[in-house]
Amino acid sequence: MPAGTSDEPPPPLVPAELGDRLDSVLCKLADMVRREADQAFAPLGLRSGHHTLLRMVAGRGEQKQQALSSLLHVDPSTVVDIVDDLEERGPLVRRRNPIDRRAHLIDLTPAGRVLLARAGEIAACPRPGAFAELSRREVGRLHQLLLRLGGSSTPSTNSPRGAAS
Repeated sequence: MPAGTSDEPPPPLVPAELGDRLDSVLCKLADMVRREADQAFAPLGLRSGHHTLLRMVAGRGEQKQQALSSLLHVDPSTVVDIVDDLEERGPLVRRRNPIDRRAHLIDLTPAGRVLLARAGEIAACPRPGAFAELSRREVGRLHQLLLRLGGSSTPSTNSPRGAAS
C-alpha cells in the first residue's frame, strides 16, 4: 500500500530520527502548537503572531515597534509585517514617536481590544495536539518549566492555556 493512504496511522509528530535531541523535539512541538493556534484564530482573521503582538501591546501599553521586536526576540521585519497587517485592518495604530521621530509607537485601538478579547476566548479553549497525551497537571508542570527556561517565574494568567500563543 502506498505511503500516505488513509489506512495508515498518522506519522508521529516527532519522527524517531529527531527524538534524541531536545531542541528538535521542542521545535517540532512549537510548529504544531503554532499551526493549531493559527487554525483556531483563523475565523478572526488572525494568526498566532498577531495574537502574540496584540497581547504584548495590551499588557505593556503603547510600545516602540523596535522594542516589540526585542521583547519578542523576532526579526524587526516580522514585527513590521504584523503591525502593517493589523494597522490596515484596524486593531492597531502606529504613530511617530514625538520624542524620537525615527521611531514608531504601536498601540491598540478600541477595535483591537475587542478583537483581543475574542481571541483570548479562543486561546483559553484547550485544543488537541501537542498536549493531548498530558494530564492537566502535567501541562501545568510543563508550563512552569518552560516559563523557567524562558526567564519568567510566573505566567500572566492563573492557569496554563495549553496551545495558545
